[in-house]
Amino acid sequence: EAHLNFDPHNSNSWYGIAINCENEILKNKNVRKALSYAFNVDRIIKNTYASIPRAGRPELVAKRINGPFNPLWGLGDSNLEVFPYDERKAIELLDKAGLVYQNPKEKYYRSVYNSSSGKREKVSFRLLYNKGKFEAGSPETSIIRFFIRSMERLGIEILEVDVDAKQYGKIIQDSNKYDLVFVYNEFGWGSNISPLFTQGNKKNISRFYDAYLTGYLNQFNSTTKPKERIKYADEIHNYIYENAPYIWMYRIDKIMAYRKELNVKQVVPRYFFTHIADWYFDID
Repeated sequence: EAHLNFDPHNSNSWYGIAINCENEILKNKNVRKALSYAFNVDRIIKNTYASIPRAGRPELVAKRINGPFNPLWGLGDSNLEVFPYDERKAIELLDKAGLVYQNPKEKYYRSVYNSSSGKREKVSFRLLYNKGKFEAGSPETSIIRFFIRSMERLGIEILEVDVDAKQYGKIIQDSNKYDLVFVYNEFGWGSNISPLFTQGNKKNISRFYDAYLTGYLNQFNSTTKPKERIKYADEIHNYIYENAPYIWMYRIDKIMAYRKELNVKQVVPRYFFTHIADWYFDID
């Protein structure tokens, strides 16, 4: 590898965990926020992903996100803080939501009152993911295991549902068959996130939508004025952040490797043929 340069470039993509907002427990946005507070994303980034030199200093290829837009693409609110790791805050939110330990002395699993049965039932969520995308032994499956352990510390049972692409496609069509989904989303230059939050769209696996959000998404996608796009994107980003339909995790810089004698002026993902004429070999 000594003969190679490794050049990072920003990717308009991110990893997150979609939260099924039609689940009776997860309808409560404070419960959704509690899951974010209880998951130490900074730790998994540091322990899972590599650093590469950038401007003479090591920099992690994975970086935190605070919502659906990538500020490096000029959209979203970069001033919003990411959800910090705060287990005490998570416990406070769960207690207020009525998800309490059935036996406070043992503190094993939390329970919730079921009005139909008149009994308290263990809090348990099904975590779905496509094992074709996230294979056994990959960094992503390590992160999934860590998430499961993090939720167990809170007294929440997570049932791992790893299925192939065909089964995954069928399951996500029925919100009664899953509660959480580990996902990777990638967007084009237009940053159209509307499918993720549009009623009836198969990509809306969080099932989060409302008239207010739909109106802003329509305005964002219809305007051709840059300043208006930025304004609408800020409103959308903040609204989605406040309602927490995802556990926002991180984005990853993509890496381009090329021989050191090749002088590359600019890395443009997917479109390098449009400026490859500017590349040349340094020949001594």
